[in-house]
Amino acid sequence: MLDHLTRETFADEAYIRDIPVLVCFGAERCPHCVAQFKALDSVAELVGDLSKIYLVNPDDQPELAALFGVTRIPSTVKIRNGMVEEMAVGLMPSEDILAMLKR
Repeated sequence: MLDHLTRETFADEAYIRDIPVLVCFGAERCPHCVAQFKALDSVAELVGDLSKIYLVNPDDQPELAALFGVTRIPSTVKIRNGMVEEMAVGLMPSEDILAMLKR
C-alpha cells in the first residue's frame, strides 16, 4: 500500500530524497485514479527502495494540488533532488510509470 502525503509531511518526504519520487494526485471517487493507484502500487513493488511513490488526495490537500497546478486527476508529478522534473495528467499504464521513473 502506498503512503499518503499531507501539506505537513510533503516537504520532508518528497523534497529531501535523492531518489526519484512520484506523487500521484487522485481520489477514491475517481475510477481512473483507483486504476492509477493499482498501477503505482505494482510499480512500487518492482522498484523497491530505488524510488518512492506517494499519493495525495487533492480534496483533502487543496494547497498541494494548487502548488503543482493540478486541475485534473489523476496527475502524477516526478520530483528528484527537490526539483519537479516531469508531470503527467491522466491514467498511465505501469510501463509508462516505470519509464517516467527512469528518465
